[in-house]
Amino acid sequence: MALTLQDARELAVQNSPYLTQLLVENPDIATGALTDVTGELERIQTSIQGENTSDTQELMELLRGVKRRAHLLIALMDIARLWDCTQVTRHLTQLADSALQTALSFALKEAGFEGDGAGIFVIAVGKYGAFELNYSSDIDFMVFYDPDVVTLPQTRKPQLVLIRLVQKMVKLLDQITHSGYVFRCDLRLRPDPRSNAVMVSTSSAERYYESLGQNWERAAMIKARVCAGDQACGQAFIDETLKHFIWRRSLDFAAIADIQAMKRQINSAGGHTDIQAAGHNLKLGRGGIREIEFYTQTQQLILGGRRPALRKIRTDAALMELQIAGFIKESQAHQLIADYEFLRSLEHRAQMIDDAQTHLCPVDPGERLKLAKLANYDALSVFDAHVQACLTRVNMAYMSLYPDAPSLASDQGSLSFTGVSPDPETLEVLVSFGFTRASEVWVLMSGWLGGRIAATRTARARESLTRLAPSLLLTCSQSGMPDDAFFRFAEFFEGLSGGVSVLALFERQPKLMKDCLDLMAQAPRLAGVLSSQPEIIDALIDPDFETPLQDADGGLGRHSTDEQDLEEAMNAVRRRVREQHFQYGAGVLRGALSHDKASSLITRLADESVQTLLQAAIKDVERRLERPGGQAAVLAMGKMGGHEMTIGSDLDIMVIYDSRGHDQQAAHVFYTKVTQRLISALSAPTQEGGLYEVDMALRPSGSAGPITVSFAAFERYYASKAWVWEFMALTRGRVCASTDEAFQNRLTASVEAILPCAGSTAKIKADVLNMRLRLERDKPPRGLWDV
Repeated sequence: MALTLQDARELAVQNSPYLTQLLVENPDIATGALTDVTGELERIQTSIQGENTSDTQELMELLRGVKRRAHLLIALMDIARLWDCTQVTRHLTQLADSALQTALSFALKEAGFEGDGAGIFVIAVGKYGAFELNYSSDIDFMVFYDPDVVTLPQTRKPQLVLIRLVQKMVKLLDQITHSGYVFRCDLRLRPDPRSNAVMVSTSSAERYYESLGQNWERAAMIKARVCAGDQACGQAFIDETLKHFIWRRSLDFAAIADIQAMKRQINSAGGHTDIQAAGHNLKLGRGGIREIEFYTQTQQLILGGRRPALRKIRTDAALMELQIAGFIKESQAHQLIADYEFLRSLEHRAQMIDDAQTHLCPVDPGERLKLAKLANYDALSVFDAHVQACLTRVNMAYMSLYPDAPSLASDQGSLSFTGVSPDPETLEVLVSFGFTRASEVWVLMSGWLGGRIAATRTARARESLTRLAPSLLLTCSQSGMPDDAFFRFAEFFEGLSGGVSVLALFERQPKLMKDCLDLMAQAPRLAGVLSSQPEIIDALIDPDFETPLQDADGGLGRHSTDEQDLEEAMNAVRRRVREQHFQYGAGVLRGALSHDKASSLITRLADESVQTLLQAAIKDVERRLERPGGQAAVLAMGKMGGHEMTIGSDLDIMVIYDSRGHDQQAAHVFYTKVTQRLISALSAPTQEGGLYEVDMALRPSGSAGPITVSFAAFERYYASKAWVWEFMALTRGRVCASTDEAFQNRLTASVEAILPCAGSTAKIKADVLNMRLRLERDKPPRGLWDV
């Protein structure tokens, strides 16, 4: 029911502080002296477009004054219901067009461009493009220039001139002064905003849309139109570039999956899922404005390639065309249009109360009653019932279109990763999960869901990640170290050449994802292994992974090196050690493997590695030197000798050879080179990474002696020169690799025979006490927890 303008003024004074202030500023409107509202709006819009001032501050104040006066006129016509939703939003949009064109003309003139700046144009998108602006909308637009048309002022830095031109234009509209602002400007929908400047060349834009443009951008571009600048050039860009990007001849089911994913990111279990008037988000909540827009845009994207009539920029017009084409029922189309206009009118009134960019229906009954009064409701209960009924209808219509679409929801609130900047509510949810770097998490997730990494280039991978996102983030939270878990997962995930198989695996086996993320949070070293060798994740699904190699006495076997050169053997051993270390570490963290058993397995793996690479080293040296005969063995000491290794342990070893009956000088040269090759094979980094740090300091004479000794020299040294501490080290000595079993047995027997020769009990006690005192003096503990 329509009211009079006097009724509208009274309602404004009673319920809207913002409109009350505007009535004070405009006494002719407040007293009813002005009666031709449409004519006055046309007059003030024409006046600002013809404004010829060269003073920035003067123009800024003029634009703000015009905006405030126009806001008051449009709001009164809206409250009185003398204009419908289409008329209200069109007048708000035309005001934006006039202000933007005025700001562009001023900036062009100030930058030294001649005429109207041929080749430079502005494309409006979103609600602005569709003539659907509300009272406190940002205006979403993109500024382009055609390098084949534009004539730049003479300067050494033309790109800087273009950037400053846009900055000036935005400042005129966006900067807050004592008179407020004209419109908040949002340029983030331009092609690749993280890389491109605020003004983009048409050639760069075309390359971007051909290769990297996303489906959510296609949805936004449905409403694209030229709103300022070179109209002909801008329309040509829309016709030749944007239309080909938006509209596809073939039915694009990847597009519908992406748009559905965007909507599922908006739905949530906390705040948006309960349909009630109090506190409901009229734009993003269930049954809200965005659902009607997605209902419409999805069908436009799928069907509009073959049916140009569906390519309407306004939501209501597009719904009517869908009905005319037979894709939705006539009653459904009319109801959705009516509900859309109702929700938009409520959104307008919520914003005109305090000129705030809000979409919420107030929780407080008194504040909600103000909104109800502005919407011409006397009883709050009736208002609440109508709002709830509308939201329920819209949500049912949307869900009937996508009945099988799961919800991307969390108990804490909504998770939205579309668009070009973090959604505030999503950041709040991430903080509630325990993330301290919530903005960085959003940026990475947004990039992944936008297909910016190899793992999510396919629509299938993006859809799978969309379904996994809430549980992935929640699992990171439950690890106790959310940031560590997520960012180590990011290193792994961004290293994948394709993500479909891993994501499908995580979907089928949620416990596997939990194990993987827990491991990444708790064990940085293992997380690094997984990132550098993503295929190791296969070990997680191995049947043996639940109880990895419990039979530690069964032996791990030996890799034959008959067909491998030294480098191939090095890479093969590194791959196997990394995978086994990962498996053992994960087993310990999950409680499936004891620390003692893990130490035994890690040591046996090191034994195998030394044995394999010793054989490969000998074969490598044999290609250059004739083998003089004899045998060699590797004696393990320290943690390796005692079967007490951890994943990060060094290898304390010495190499001993037996040359009896052979040329001793030739044998020493040969086995010295073998030892050098073995040390390099164990410690040098390859394309598969590093393996072990090797410590030869426990060999006879330490760093002053040769890196390998003969068996005879070994026995002589311990018989006459060794210190007590060297005998102590030898208590852990054992043969871990050899070329001959008989020599291995002789060396083992020799070690057993040497140990009782360390000296008298008194001498051993004195030497041990002296060592202990020197240790406490030279290497005191660094704190209470220095074990």
